[in-house]
Parts: sequence; C-alpha cells; structure tokens
Amino acid sequence: MEQLDDTERLKRFEQLLETKDRKGNRLCWIRWNPNSKYGYEIDDARDEVIWMVYEIKRLREENAEFKSFVDNFRDAMEEEFKDK
Repeated sequence: MEQLDDTERLKRFEQLLETKDRKGNRLCWIRWNPNSKYGYEIDDARDEVIWMVYEIKRLREENAEFKSFVDNFRDAMEEEFKDK
C-alpha cells in the first residue's frame, strides 16, 4: 500500500469532510450519559474538527519556521567554528 505523507493525508481528510458535509452527513461526538433518554448524548463535532485541522496546519507552519531557524543557526555556528 502506498504511504501518504502527512500533508496529503490532511488534504484527503479535508476533502472527505467537505464531501460528507455536502451529502448531509453529520460529524458527531457521542458520549455515555446514563441520565439521558437513550443513555448517550450526541453533539455536533464539525466546528471542533475544523478547528483541529486549522491548528494542525498552523503548527506545521510554525514547525517549519523553527526548523529553518535552527538550520540557519547551526550553519552559522559551524562556519564560526571552522574559522577558529
């Protein structure tokens, strides 16, 4: 089976969410509650999942910036130590 990178998996997940939303499917949190009529509570989870996807993208961008900073700092330090 072909291994997808994380970016492709996230894009595929977003497309799946859009497709399911267009078809009228709901994304729900289901939790046990013995006091409710059927023993479970069902809540809409769409907003939380969309927020989660946004945060994953933001953290990936932040991670890339930190990685670039560390790489540049390492290169500068290596150059500094080579000269001495």
